[in-house]
Amino acid sequence: MKLYDNAAKRSFERDPRGLLHLTRSLPLDVQAEVTPVEREIAAPQMSFDTGYLIRAGTAWIEMVEALARWHSREVRRIADRANLLSHMPHHRKLPIRIKVALLTPEGVPRELPERFEVRRGDAGHWAIPRYFRLWEEDPAPVLALGRPALMPWVPLLQSPTTGQLKAAADAVAGDAELVAQFYTLGSVHYERGFLRTLLE
Repeated sequence: MKLYDNAAKRSFERDPRGLLHLTRSLPLDVQAEVTPVEREIAAPQMSFDTGYLIRAGTAWIEMVEALARWHSREVRRIADRANLLSHMPHHRKLPIRIKVALLTPEGVPRELPERFEVRRGDAGHWAIPRYFRLWEEDPAPVLALGRPALMPWVPLLQSPTTGQLKAAADAVAGDAELVAQFYTLGSVHYERGFLRTLLE
């Protein structure tokens, strides 16, 4: 599953505004300044997928994490990383929003936990993640945006037609990185031979 998570992370970096729109964090029509946040918190093993400092009237940090397979332990770790991020000198006064992008419904409970307690010794706080289920999203509006960096996500959306998958594959043609992301993320749901045919 790490392979899928890494592909998602690389995709996040290509088009921050597109990603934030896709995950319903910040619509494209909102005027905003979006700046990447340093991902390493204390050590490489305590890094997160991606984060952005957003200034749109107010300011906050949007922390986006991708999970290829549900496990409550992983979401608790995400909450812990958000807690560490909130204590970094430049971010102490900024609210942090946690968005968890669920790539597949595998293992996802019907009722997702609304909050997690993060404890360090006798001190603790509550983290409230917001979830984004990719498989519930209509692919048509994403295709209509015409943003190539979002096309690798189309195979993970709600029952895309073969025509929609082909349109997404055509949109990444010629960009080796996006082709690799389309192939990797698409293989969550589709046979690799079928994806190769689309990409040809």
